[in-house]
Amino acid sequence: MDLWEPSDEKDQLDSSSQSGTYNSGVRPELGRLLRSPSSMVLSCSSILQKVNTGEIDLNPIWQRDVVWTAAKQSAIIDSFFRHYYVPPVLYSERHTPEGEVCFICIDGKQRISSICNFMNNVIPVREAGTNKSYWYEEDRVAGKYPAIDKKLKTRFDSLQIHGFLYMDLADQEERDMFARVQMGSVLTPAEKLAAKVGPWSEWWRQLVKKYFDNPQLNVQHVITMARGKDWLFAAQITLFIWNWGTHNYHPSATAVSKHLDTHEQSGPDMAFKAQVEDVFAKFVALCNHETYALPLLPVRARGRAAKPLAPVEFVFAAVMVWKFPDASLADLSYLVDRMKQDVRKDFKDVMMNTRVTAFIRLWIDSADVPGRKRKAPAQDVDDDGDYHPNGRADAGTSRSAPRARISGSRATAVFRD
Repeated sequence: MDLWEPSDEKDQLDSSSQSGTYNSGVRPELGRLLRSPSSMVLSCSSILQKVNTGEIDLNPIWQRDVVWTAAKQSAIIDSFFRHYYVPPVLYSERHTPEGEVCFICIDGKQRISSICNFMNNVIPVREAGTNKSYWYEEDRVAGKYPAIDKKLKTRFDSLQIHGFLYMDLADQEERDMFARVQMGSVLTPAEKLAAKVGPWSEWWRQLVKKYFDNPQLNVQHVITMARGKDWLFAAQITLFIWNWGTHNYHPSATAVSKHLDTHEQSGPDMAFKAQVEDVFAKFVALCNHETYALPLLPVRARGRAAKPLAPVEFVFAAVMVWKFPDASLADLSYLVDRMKQDVRKDFKDVMMNTRVTAFIRLWIDSADVPGRKRKAPAQDVDDDGDYHPNGRADAGTSRSAPRARISGSRATAVFRD
């Protein structure tokens, strides 16, 4: 078959130049200079093998999700076949505690993911002009045919993907490089914030890893957390606690960014960090309790799609753990359920905005902890159509992790170190 005929497609790299003058009489203070990177060339088959074994890490916590559509992924595969220019991949070499080498992908995740998806038969490549699809492997049961012939497959496997390898980068330098190279592409506000460096940002990343993404107990079954959103949730919970005495404080993306800029060199003190860690531990325990987690879980009613917890409800449910430190899990379950009912009664769309946050803050300040342990409230099956949080119908997980359930007194101390 005659694939990939020449076409008038544009190059994929838009270059620009800047001009300026240099005063030879001034020596700028550049600070720490990175070691010059070395060239790193890998074949497509080698890239797939290293991704599968974890030798290439595509998912450092500050990295974004795979955001390219299937069509765009197919287009980059077409570019590889045609020998179009594709920007090099940027790697950072790290060593694991076991002494093994790992290559962190700083820039190029979308390209590498496209290669892996093509070779794993997830996406096809499309022929120019006819738009006909060709797969890496033929799978007639799945409707994935025809496939490229053996000669083209061997050619693709051996294609050389150019990159640059940095050595001895600190974690913050990796994140800073990621933020710099992403300036030309559209990042979500959460992704932009999550890539920032500083003691507060690093602490929030640690909270996400320890509590939201913990392999044993986490919150992935409670609410959808796209890459960067989990970090923002950790930031918002923490900043509500930090600024509770500030009237009508609202941790918008702008407010979070301002906090990071203001505290660029100074992190939270140990006492505050310990207090917040206790809050996160107890909140995750609540989310995983076999009985008292019910108000936090997606509600299914009359066969309709699940109504998930709204992000603002998720954040304030955690804040209530701090606000009522002596409350039992049963008490907190009751309070979360009452908060949800009152918020959804007053707001058709429960969103993270100043009106809703002001209402919930007042509600929490006025709330009383029940004087006795209560049974967990039954799931609300009254589907009155008054709740439409951001148009989401289900609380799926972007990074699935096993969910463990806990019960009894173990719940309140499950994450204590």
